[in-house]
Amino acid sequence: MKTKIMLLLLLGWVEIILGQSLINESRMLNGPTDLHQYEASSTSKKSASTISVYGNSKFTIVGEEGEYYKIYFWDWEKGSPDYNKYNFNITTDAQRYFLIEKKLIDVSSVKIYNRIAPAWGTFVYPFKWRPNDGTFEPTFALAIAGGVKFNPWRTNKHVFSALFGVGPSSVSLDKYNTTVLEKPLDNKISVAAVTFSLNLMYQYEFVQFGVSGGVDNIFDSNIYDWKNQGKPWLTFGVGISIFKDNEKTAKPTSNP
Repeated sequence: MKTKIMLLLLLGWVEIILGQSLINESRMLNGPTDLHQYEASSTSKKSASTISVYGNSKFTIVGEEGEYYKIYFWDWEKGSPDYNKYNFNITTDAQRYFLIEKKLIDVSSVKIYNRIAPAWGTFVYPFKWRPNDGTFEPTFALAIAGGVKFNPWRTNKHVFSALFGVGPSSVSLDKYNTTVLEKPLDNKISVAAVTFSLNLMYQYEFVQFGVSGGVDNIFDSNIYDWKNQGKPWLTFGVGISIFKDNEKTAKPTSNP
């Protein structure tokens, strides 16, 4: 289990993601790269010479050979010259494998993410703006949230997330936002509530921006007649991701 923590100025965010090794991870070359072809019959397990592979070529890590990762490419259409050269040996009817140095994996390539993936985490709301009465309210609210994230370019540069949350919170009551029939409130008090929220997040590399909205429902609404019972609120925040995302990508279906 791995945790990605968002340090938010106004809106707290923690996202939990499963972490695993690089095996079965899909990646893309950053630029033209010279690679040794994997040769099972060779003592060194690699070809004597290297083959230059195009930048942006997509591959999947399938194993380890000492200081190398064993990979295969899946970026070309069947029948094309590049398909025979990099992906599948048509003559021998065998998958082609290559070796890439482990120490250079993050320099030579970038991880490919699923376009749509589940997301879940915890939100903490330090304040809320209530349009019903125009007030900004310092508060404490904790929400467990789940939803989806959308990665249109399949890199970690632009990521959009939408999550629904529910959790406990506290709200402030006073004589201005309540109607107490028996005895008006002379002093401000805090009461427990349950919060339902919708949270929209945008991430650019490691910087994240969030907008959240929701409703609060106090348990003693029949006693205090709170004016904001079930009425919408808004908040927003800016954060920084301080941990690497270890989400796993699905294996490509185009590989033979």
